[in-house]
Amino acid sequence: MWSASSKLSLRWLCIIGLGMPLLLNAQNYKIQPKTNSPFSRFGLGDPNPTYFVAQDGMGGVGVAHRDDASANWVNPASFTSLDATALELGIRIRNTSLNDGQKNTNVVSGNLGYFSLAFPLNNRINQALERKRSKIDWGMGFGLVPLNSIGYNIQASQDLGEVGIAKNTFKGAGGIYNVKWANSIRIKNLSLGLEIASLFGKSISNTLVNLDSLRQAYAVEIQNGLVYNGITTKLGVQYVLDIDKKNALGEQELGGRSITFGAYFSPQANFRTLGNTLDVRVNSVTSTSSYVDTVSYKTDIRKTGVLPSQFGIGISYQRLAKFKISAEYTGGKWSNFRNDAKPQILLDNWRTAVGFEYIPDVLSYNRYLRKARYRAGMFYGTDPRSLNGQQLSSYGVTVGVGLPIIRPRQTTSYVNMALELGRFGAQGSIQSTYVQFSFGISLNDNSWFFKRKFN
Repeated sequence: MWSASSKLSLRWLCIIGLGMPLLLNAQNYKIQPKTNSPFSRFGLGDPNPTYFVAQDGMGGVGVAHRDDASANWVNPASFTSLDATALELGIRIRNTSLNDGQKNTNVVSGNLGYFSLAFPLNNRINQALERKRSKIDWGMGFGLVPLNSIGYNIQASQDLGEVGIAKNTFKGAGGIYNVKWANSIRIKNLSLGLEIASLFGKSISNTLVNLDSLRQAYAVEIQNGLVYNGITTKLGVQYVLDIDKKNALGEQELGGRSITFGAYFSPQANFRTLGNTLDVRVNSVTSTSSYVDTVSYKTDIRKTGVLPSQFGIGISYQRLAKFKISAEYTGGKWSNFRNDAKPQILLDNWRTAVGFEYIPDVLSYNRYLRKARYRAGMFYGTDPRSLNGQQLSSYGVTVGVGLPIIRPRQTTSYVNMALELGRFGAQGSIQSTYVQFSFGISLNDNSWFFKRKFN
């Protein structure tokens, strides 16, 4: 797990303090990770899913997914499918069991998953009252979605030969967020979408090295902080092929069949980092006093980086208000990733997923559970990061449900829940087995942009 360069750096850090008196009890006190994911130490950290809880239960499909009640940020072209304004937020709670072949550690973590507001710019009620369907639909959305998260607290020992046994403590915390804007337009059966996102966030990492086997040695602590910012874009397209004929208003009737083809592409983007601290300290405690000696301190370290291009293709088959099944393949050119402030080598990744949604009877008036949306899915894929020369991979199965809430004017909102069971890691290294519960609310309102008429 240690590269040759990291071993040389570690030896140098330990040798700095040889020959100096010490009774040591140094503390790594500034960083308090909210979770402990060893994998988040590499790359940009643990990626956060772009899809929402409604899609969590379907294996995370989104490339060809269209939903009239929930935004789909995987493909910006999907915003033309919204029938009403959707205000959404979701949380995810994960129970993870980490196993390195010798020890098991259980970790519970949770956080706000997203916040989104999306709406159609031409109200469907107006079209119903005018008894004609517009040839053009226009949808827009704003969202706050985490790009990644960082949180780890790792202790490890390493035999440095004549130098002694080094006890290493690695801590890290932080994350990067995306403020997104999406706009999409439908002309007949073709929808085109554009997403622009501003990323921002920060990370802080700390490495503490103790040589307890030597009586005359210093503890060496290195702390690095980075602030990120940049702009990313995404282009999306969806084409709906209607199998059954539409009614006189140009709309599909209940049970109408269609096939949706979808694709998106996110081009390579640049980002900038600002190193607000680069601090090397020597901490010591004696019988009469303690002190911290700053060996090196730098600020305003400006660097650049590159986020790779990413793409996705998918297909979905549905019977309106009855069921849908979607499949997709996504990937990223992470071998082109670059972060001058924290150089690392990443690998190209891919992911495939299949999802299913079923509604027993959307018109049922006396059996509530028959109006609910029942979901299931599965996924398998690789991660850009690697351990011991093996690329990390993940796979899992999901189930979910969308419970309808009927509001005034027959507008339907949803409480969405999903359960995911999966495994993540690399063979012969650390394996992560987890259970994730997701909870989301989609509040829908069809009164936006409604043209009121008075006689």
